[in-house]
Amino acid sequence: MSLERCPGCRGRLQQGPSCLRCGCDLTLVLRAEVQARRFMTRAVHAWARADLQQASACAHAALMLEKSPLATAVLQSLRQENPKIALSEAVSPAPDFYPPV
Repeated sequence: MSLERCPGCRGRLQQGPSCLRCGCDLTLVLRAEVQARRFMTRAVHAWARADLQQASACAHAALMLEKSPLATAVLQSLRQENPKIALSEAVSPAPDFYPPV
């Protein structure tokens, strides 16, 4: 889900890292969106490898950065596959899963 409105003033966003209406710097928000997408990609790859613990950790990390129906659905599906995986408590992703900032 891409940021369409400024979280500060709810004005429509144009190209660029700041809101033209209120001047709010959205650089960190945009980075969080990108990182959430990367975590979801890694979650799906881990799930495909049958690494359910890592898939859960990455999907949970994505959900902490951005509420996403995909992350929620992945966590619920993982929970159905393996009831030992808790929806709210996930292990942190491995350090190499964190992309450089």
